[in-house]
Amino acid sequence: MSYIVPSENILYFWSIRDGQVNMGSPDDMIRNFQMLEEHGLLHDGLELYLKLHNLENSSQFPAWFYEKVSALNYKTLHIGGDTPDFLFTLVDVEQKLSLLSEVLERLDVRALIIHAHHLKDHRLYIKELFARLLPETEIMVENNGLDDNWGSSVEGLMEIFNDCPEFKLCLDICHIKETGKFSLTEIASMPEL
Repeated sequence: MSYIVPSENILYFWSIRDGQVNMGSPDDMIRNFQMLEEHGLLHDGLELYLKLHNLENSSQFPAWFYEKVSALNYKTLHIGGDTPDFLFTLVDVEQKLSLLSEVLERLDVRALIIHAHHLKDHRLYIKELFARLLPETEIMVENNGLDDNWGSSVEGLMEIFNDCPEFKLCLDICHIKETGKFSLTEIASMPEL
């Protein structure tokens, strides 16, 4: 059985309204959800995208949003930030992750996606934060594309999984294609990944 699960932030690339200023904000997430829903593209699920610094309180999302997202069969939340080390430099990161835990619970989202380059440095600190503040959440590490050489390399991914074996791999095949560093067959033959 196959699933079609769009990433809501893909609409940024299709219809840039306010540039990256609003990308990853709760308002942008809601707007993108409504557009995907309007066009009948949410049959199987959705990958949401949130820049953690934009999360101020759980009421940034209306009740209908929580209800509709939680009703989807498959859903994930991809977090990001404005810098690769946002989880280390964000002053109120523990407060933000606690709030994120509440939002994930209300959305009934069990998997959190984060690009590999955010785990290049301070990954043991980040691992501890996730374990303590998001204990019920599965952490999925997505390979980078051309935006980060380390995060798109097998060596970089192996460093992460050696230190954080409980994390899972979210393999972005578009990033594999764009970098051309290794093939899907090659990465699938690596039992460590």
